[in-house]
Amino acid sequence: MNLLRIVSAAFLLQLALSSFLSAQVLDPPLEISFLADAVEVTNLSPGAQVVWFGATQVLADDDVPEIRAYASIAEDTDADGVERLDFPNGVPLHSTWVAVDLANGKSAAAAPEGYPLRSVSWQGAGIQVNEGVDDVVTDARQTANLLLVRAGGKSSGAWIVEAGDGGPTDADSAVNGAVSLELSALDPLGNTADPAPSHFESGDVVAMLDPRKLELTLVTIK
Repeated sequence: MNLLRIVSAAFLLQLALSSFLSAQVLDPPLEISFLADAVEVTNLSPGAQVVWFGATQVLADDDVPEIRAYASIAEDTDADGVERLDFPNGVPLHSTWVAVDLANGKSAAAAPEGYPLRSVSWQGAGIQVNEGVDDVVTDARQTANLLLVRAGGKSSGAWIVEAGDGGPTDADSAVNGAVSLELSALDPLGNTADPAPSHFESGDVVAMLDPRKLELTLVTIK
């Protein structure tokens, strides 16, 4: 009897493992990789649009880093589930990248080999859901670029804002060591037609990237 139970338990475990592995093969996660002259994302929904979000730092001749932010939407026109962001002069080592599939909301983040991905939790209040007024994202940092992606459905799109502590997009306008960003202040990205929503929805992808520190917070609203 005990042997039968052990065999049954082993069979059920093997069945569950096989189901898990099959699901991983049928529905693989997004993956970002780095070529000599491009950032590449694979496992997109065939024909889907992908949202690129990132920042680079390149040391200039005067030894001062040149910081550049990136945000764009591209389409997998050949429906092979692969899309690239080209860098003819090579992908900067000091860089951080996010890709989001606009069809299903899958996301991935990566940094080139040799440079660590600085993934951090919210340094302040983070996401604040409100009633009657805009939802807000607050973080204790001097600079931040905020991306919102809403995938699938008629209201899908991407919105972005670049902010500095006390700057015009900082909701409290105070120089206090933090940026506070109202959701509706974000600008439509690429071919997104609708203005930014005022409130988060389940499944929304939210990314905040500090272009000076290359620190990234990436979450999906539950």
